[in-house]
Amino acid sequence: MHVKAIIEQGEVKLLAPVNLKHDKVNIELIIPDNEIIKEEQTNKITVDEYYMHFSPEIQAMMRDIDDIRSQYIKDSEIPELSEEQQLRIKAFSHRKEFKGE
Repeated sequence: MHVKAIIEQGEVKLLAPVNLKHDKVNIELIIPDNEIIKEEQTNKITVDEYYMHFSPEIQAMMRDIDDIRSQYIKDSEIPELSEEQQLRIKAFSHRKEFKGE
C-alpha cells in the first residue's frame, strides 16, 4: 500500500489515517536525494568536543575507559603459555575437582 507521509524531526507522520494490524510495522521510505545532507556537510565533532557536554568527573571516567580500550590485547598478540604455566593450570583444575568446587 502506498501512503503519503512526512518526516518531522526524525519522526514519520502519515498524512492520512491508517488502521494497522500491529503496533510495530516495518516500512520502506524513499527520501529525495536533495533532502539528505551529504557526508561532507555534516558537522563532525571531536572526542574532546563531545566530552565537553559532561561533568569533569564523567569526562575523567570516559577518558579512563578510552585508555583501557586502547590497551586491549588481541588474541593473536598473546604469547603461548609455557609448559610450566600449562601444568599449573591443570593442577588448579585437578584441585578444584578434588575439593568438589
